[in-house]
Amino acid sequence: MILSFSARQSLRKPFQVISLPLLAKLYRNAYSLPQNRLQRFITAPVSRKLHRLFLSLHFTGRGRFKYQGSRTQTEIFFRSANTQFHSLYLPQFSYFEAETLALLDILIQPNDVFYDIGSNWGHVSLHAASLPGFTGEIHAFEPMPATFPDLVKTVKQAGLEATVSCHHYALSDTNEPGYMTLPDGIHSGNATLSMDTKGVRTERKKLDDLHISPPNILKVDAEGHEPNVFGGGKQMLAEHTPYIIFENFRKPQEPLSTLHPLFILQELDYVFFLPLFYTLYEGIPVHQGSQDHLPDTAPEALLGLFLFQAEERFFLDEQINIFACHKNRLEELKQLFKNAHPSSDLQSV
Repeated sequence: MILSFSARQSLRKPFQVISLPLLAKLYRNAYSLPQNRLQRFITAPVSRKLHRLFLSLHFTGRGRFKYQGSRTQTEIFFRSANTQFHSLYLPQFSYFEAETLALLDILIQPNDVFYDIGSNWGHVSLHAASLPGFTGEIHAFEPMPATFPDLVKTVKQAGLEATVSCHHYALSDTNEPGYMTLPDGIHSGNATLSMDTKGVRTERKKLDDLHISPPNILKVDAEGHEPNVFGGGKQMLAEHTPYIIFENFRKPQEPLSTLHPLFILQELDYVFFLPLFYTLYEGIPVHQGSQDHLPDTAPEALLGLFLFQAEERFFLDEQINIFACHKNRLEELKQLFKNAHPSSDLQSV
């Protein structure tokens, strides 16, 4: 991989937990990392069983967090049965999706249109909306029926109805309905779209058929459905060439499945980067470790975009977020990083 762009980027955290109900505390005890032997073999298993039991009995409770918006600060209540709110309170997420959110802080400009595809309760959408001076549009897409009300309520409590539009359907390569399933019955962040009629029916639409403002930036977290999202938006992607950040899982036994979304974008003249935090030791960039484990005391870090080829995907981690940039926007990208870090002398590819 080649380090192509770099910026010393301050890390923002517009969320602060105020209170957690019992259900969220049980979840935190069950899934916190790292775990000592007592946690691993006693506390965590017991907490997981109690958490699942309370969920089955519809025992939920509400938590509360503080949200620092671009103009005002407000307190938001959340439904603890939606486990994706763990992005606020699990200790391993001191900075949730740190590299993705730091990159968005560089990319998103005040008047941009941002699509949050697979938004769940709206963590990424609210983070984007909290950017100082942001006056653009955010479109949050969440197809899971049980999760969509959390998104709507969070956006309303934050006072962002004029900024964040909530869309209750999945983006795909067809306008035919599909079905949402929850593989483990607990984690809403793992909800997948399929044709399994045992799931919960949801609408599907194509990016090419949407009658809303075209995006400058896409964040896509569709649990393996990314090729369908891109396949249904080839015309839009070719015409508007938005920046794209998307999740990708390495499947060594299914190489074509792993590379499918990259090949679609590659045909549209996109190139790929791995966003990483790193430190320079004697002029050599050294990866700092997992994106989510940066300490609370780290006010800023070096964020780099490392260029890689699609076929090199299998030499990278099992789960990564890939940044795709159209070739026609590389000079623009270079300028954005230069504005964020004027001392950088790295060149675009």
